[in-house]
Amino acid sequence: GYPEVRVGTGLWTGFEPVAVDIVNSLRSFSGYKVWLTGNSLGGALTTLCGLYLQLNGYPVEGVYTFAAPRVGDEQFRNLYNAHLPGRYHRWVNGTGADQDFVTKLPPSTDPIYQLYVDISEPHPVNENGPWLAKAEDPFLPPLPRAVLAHFTEGYSRGIFKQLLSNPRLAETARSLPLPGR
Repeated sequence: GYPEVRVGTGLWTGFEPVAVDIVNSLRSFSGYKVWLTGNSLGGALTTLCGLYLQLNGYPVEGVYTFAAPRVGDEQFRNLYNAHLPGRYHRWVNGTGADQDFVTKLPPSTDPIYQLYVDISEPHPVNENGPWLAKAEDPFLPPLPRAVLAHFTEGYSRGIFKQLLSNPRLAETARSLPLPGR
């Protein structure tokens, strides 16, 4: 048995109906390595999927989420890190008041939701640069930077820049089109 954990009801409700289908699909690919990735709500569901697969005999090499909300409580985090040590990577754009608002959900200041915690320290993207001006529409009121930080373009550009700064990966990364160009 595993310890009792708490995860977002809506997230589990979204994942549970497809969990068996995912496992059944993986049976066709025995011997392959399992890597998972997801963005925003998909990142939260990917987080659940990673632990679910690992606990059900499908070794997961890595879980990478971008712009994902918090998924579960401290017991969930402990179970995750016990079964997938060092294999969960959560990318977050922005810092402080400019941090992607979805990555702060559910809010830890709310007594009902304070049980939700981050599984690991986030990998910072910090791409709240000039491209954000393109996201502003003259017919809409200005959006807070924490909302703009959730846009996929910021994550793409920030991670791409990090690839370029890594000498080992830079040569390959330079041949890829820079997102947003």
